[in-house]
Amino acid sequence: MCSLLLPPALPKTTPTSKPDPPSPSQSSSNLAELPRTLSWSSLSTRGSMGRVRMSSRASWIAKPNDSPYHIGLGRASDDPYDWVDNPDGVIQLGLSENRLCLDLIEKWVSENLMESMVGTDGGDLSISGIAAYQPFDGMTELKVV
Repeated sequence: MCSLLLPPALPKTTPTSKPDPPSPSQSSSNLAELPRTLSWSSLSTRGSMGRVRMSSRASWIAKPNDSPYHIGLGRASDDPYDWVDNPDGVIQLGLSENRLCLDLIEKWVSENLMESMVGTDGGDLSISGIAAYQPFDGMTELKVV
């Protein structure tokens, strides 16, 4: 037995005409004389309201992270390595944004940037050939039997 479930029918409504806009008041000619203020400036600042209350679950998420990864990330941003200016600085190796080899690949990127993103007319150079996570549905080489 097969059944087809349909959503309940909504009542039909007829379009109504929009009401006429209100007529301008007598003081509308004086609007140019009124000073303009931003609404956010009228609100009190967060510091004047005191400490914000937070649930225990939210405070666990909002607390500073003391993991070794985040400690290293903080040290690398506070004291970054530079070959000339700061040779004793910290090198961040835990991020995929490693800038140490930028001078080595800068020429290739500047020459092949467009081709690497959109591909070429018959070549295999494309973002799916460079990035390991593309395409999302799997590699064609592994799908072909």
